Amino acid sequence: MRKLITILAITITMGAFAQRPCVNGSFEYVWGIYQDSEAFNDSQFNFTYESGVESVDCNYDVISDDNSGIDVLFSEVEYNNFNTKVSVVDDGLEPNLFAESVSIPRVYEGNQAIKLNDSLNNSSVTSMGFAFEVTRPVISFKYLLVANNPVGVSSGNLPHFIVNLFDDSNILLDTFCVIIEVNDPDFQSTGTSASDFLYSGWQCLEFGIDTTLTARARLQFIVADDTENVGFHTAYIDNICDEPCCLECPDIITPVGTGMIDEEEAEICIYASNSITGTGSAIYHAGTEVVLEDGFEALYGTIDRFYIEGCSGNFAARPANPNNEDKVENNLEEINNSLDKGFIVYPNPVLNELNIVTVQDVVITKVSLYAIDGKLILQAMPNGSAKTNTIDISSVSKGIYVLSVETNDGKVTSTKVLKN
Repeated sequence: MRKLITILAITITMGAFAQRPCVNGSFEYVWGIYQDSEAFNDSQFNFTYESGVESVDCNYDVISDDNSGIDVLFSEVEYNNFNTKVSVVDDGLEPNLFAESVSIPRVYEGNQAIKLNDSLNNSSVTSMGFAFEVTRPVISFKYLLVANNPVGVSSGNLPHFIVNLFDDSNILLDTFCVIIEVNDPDFQSTGTSASDFLYSGWQCLEFGIDTTLTARARLQFIVADDTENVGFHTAYIDNICDEPCCLECPDIITPVGTGMIDEEEAEICIYASNSITGTGSAIYHAGTEVVLEDGFEALYGTIDRFYIEGCSGNFAARPANPNNEDKVENNLEEINNSLDKGFIVYPNPVLNELNIVTVQDVVITKVSLYAIDGKLILQAMPNGSAKTNTIDISSVSKGIYVLSVETNDGKVTSTKVLKN
């Protein structure tokens, strides 16, 4: 169960954001060569933890808590130690889920992220404070939650993930709280017993900040086990950035493997060059186009959807409109692969791979596949000047589609394609 509690109405006063790179909320820089630098360390980060906590709710604050938490100095943070309360981790797979044949990277992007709370059953609470200068009216971050399914835990003692936003006077501006419930429907699961895991997949959250109210602010991340000592709860944090979750035109390069569901949206466009394998699933939508670039692959067995829709926050499957079937002739005539179009499409009908061959002195620059109601299904940008281009449509559902081919002479030509 997720709760977003707005303490103070915060208005974004700036216009559209220009896309800028975000390098892991300083995690790429501060560990390693800069770890002993006074420019970062304890002035920007602070960590505390305590074990044997008896009560946690969405209003929990490690600063005002009666128990005395143990501080972890910046210089004491270890690397790839999953039995410590705070650890920087590399870009391997999350070990608890990997043991259950679920492949989820423990880093969202780049080479490093930070892990809060250990993988032990000890009713512990771990927090991280992250101080930053307010230069833009938004702060966002990526998070991955992993917890034992809290079977048998009473409703008042469940695991929590809390994020608080404070101004430089320590006034609470906004807060976000996730309560992990038994067989929580907001989470993916490896099973329904207490020894199984619930996991969120990588998610993004943003807070708006009025830049006229405060010059500095602080994020406080709190990761709490259940307070009955039944299971553990851990969180991975990455990409703390002064940019919105929904970017204009992001590049998607992170692989999607077994057990993963990758949901991405963008205001204008998405350029994907990643791979989707095993039982992975990808849902990508953007306001203008979703481009599957050279190197993108969605292997057999994955379930994927790509369509045109802006930043709606909605990734639910969209059923086909049965009224559109009236637009299709009951007796589909043989699809014409005439040379008059300037290219040949085969095989048609097609099962997995569709070949497009140019028969004139032109080069294909863009290939788009549309549903009969006009929604974009996938798009590819052929590489080079090859006369033959192949697109993989094995993940596309059976039906009739419109293939649009754009060439370097500016022409756009369409033909029907039947997917078996």
